[in-house]
Amino acid sequence: MFWGVWPMPLKDDGTKILWTAVTRNSSSGRYVAISQGAYSAWSDNGQTWTRVDLPSNKNWMDVAWNGTVFCAIAYDGTGTVGHAATSTNGTSWTARTISTQGNWKAICVLGTKFIVIGQGVSKSMTSTDGTTWVEQTMTAGGWNDVCSNTAGTLLVAVNASTSDKCMTSPDGVTWTQRTMDREGNWQSVVHTGTNFIAIASGTGAGNSTSSDGITWTARGLGSGSWGAVAATTSYAFVVSPSDGGAKYSSDQGVTWTSNPALFSNLFLNGIWTGSAFIVIDGS
Repeated sequence: MFWGVWPMPLKDDGTKILWTAVTRNSSSGRYVAISQGAYSAWSDNGQTWTRVDLPSNKNWMDVAWNGTVFCAIAYDGTGTVGHAATSTNGTSWTARTISTQGNWKAICVLGTKFIVIGQGVSKSMTSTDGTTWVEQTMTAGGWNDVCSNTAGTLLVAVNASTSDKCMTSPDGVTWTQRTMDREGNWQSVVHTGTNFIAIASGTGAGNSTSSDGITWTARGLGSGSWGAVAATTSYAFVVSPSDGGAKYSSDQGVTWTSNPALFSNLFLNGIWTGSAFIVIDGS
């Protein structure tokens, strides 16, 4: 795999911004990135980015597009409510309140419904518009990432708290705990169109795959400080946030090939755009 490198916006004083997540409006093609801080950025080509302000300076962790609106969520263990922000265009944002406080870590879309999971909480949150949120019950855990299958019929959430447990749900409302093939610090999960690929770092480092979120098989990624994973029907790509190392798979996450390190940057998140992978730099 070959990569182009494009600059992300900086702070006014010229220092770097810790970019944490990126998503894409699949209709217009607009990309939106969010940060641990007060900034987001948008781009219509993935190369030239414009910085804009988020409603507040918080640990914005993830962002998703549901076909109508972008929604970003913040990791915030203080106060009595959670924090979100919505935008129809990625250029202006409106602060929203998640009715339940939590260390909200990840957001994905099932159909047109936003699903939010968090660390150390026994609940998930759902919303159709990013404004009004409904609390759902799930087993407490260090839930670090959640994704939907491409059919929009199944969710899988993975646990970063040295656990062999994941959870599945058909709708984000009813969750069922499942047992994975081993304990691990599960960092991320993605669906290829055929399989879920779950990535672990540290304890249990490597990857496992599952067609249904229930039965998991250890695969050949190997040890490393693996973080974000993105996938197409043909390729999966995983990066290490500690050293910029990367590997890719062309067989649904079964075997992996080393890719040249991505300039030793702290790459935290990535997506498949339909024609290319885009990863963002959190260093």
